[in-house]
Amino acid sequence: MRDLIQNTWINRLLGSSRWHELCEELDELADLSLDWLASDGRCNNPPAWLKDVSLTDWLYSLPRGRRYYNRFWSDLCESQPKAAVERVCDAGLVHLLVPLWYRGAWVGSLFVGGYREGAFDLETRNRLRHFIDRLGLLEDPSHTSRLIEGVRCVSGRFHRAIRNRLQDAAISLAEIFESRMDEKLGRPMPKSVGQVCQWIQRNFERPLTLPEAAAIAGMNESYFCRLFRMSTGLRFIDYVNEVRLNEARHRLSNPRQRIAEIAFASGFGSLSQFNRAFIRSNGCNPRQWRARQLAAT
Repeated sequence: MRDLIQNTWINRLLGSSRWHELCEELDELADLSLDWLASDGRCNNPPAWLKDVSLTDWLYSLPRGRRYYNRFWSDLCESQPKAAVERVCDAGLVHLLVPLWYRGAWVGSLFVGGYREGAFDLETRNRLRHFIDRLGLLEDPSHTSRLIEGVRCVSGRFHRAIRNRLQDAAISLAEIFESRMDEKLGRPMPKSVGQVCQWIQRNFERPLTLPEAAAIAGMNESYFCRLFRMSTGLRFIDYVNEVRLNEARHRLSNPRQRIAEIAFASGFGSLSQFNRAFIRSNGCNPRQWRARQLAAT
């Protein structure tokens, strides 16, 4: 229950003006794209810089390259970093991860990657060619050179400046997240609200109405709405939709189940309603989300 509320607030943080301002600042000052890496190491959406860097775009378009990077990002997250982590992948590119923590739990990280600290020297070029060969890809030296030319190269001083800026941003975003979470989850949840949440989780497949929920809580609708939002930070219908979307994401891992079937089995009244809720929560439609998850496995 609390994990669902926390994940919902993470999504809202990533949709906030503060997050978008930070992304625009990094893009304008450093010509780099900022991403969010979940604490489980999975990129539900391929990082934005993949399309901006010809080398990573090409590697990720190939199944073996995509599997390599998905493992690479997952490995970055295995240690549950307390501080910033930077790693150079086998293609010679820097990946910088700055974690956000809440009450002893790692909730995700600011993530920038796909650039090079210093220019590609002969040794790095040979290492890249060896990496391409290990992936079983045909190497065309002229093609590799063109890919290298498209990589953003920065000085060591500029790299440190990027890292320091991300660390400052992580502190400010963590404070926003913690203040919102503490406000909603820092005190015990009323028993009546907890009962309604459990009822939602048991019955999400069928239509659920506000009058039913208020009756279970033993309150009038107006007071129940205020108490539910005060306790969870979410409207009743938003919480219901998040429970249904969790079920839908689980079902989408089965490629043989049709999306329309998943929508109705998860409790949504129509396919259009399901699509709108899914895009609002995940930033992509169910079909795109499924394709990315299957590609990552």
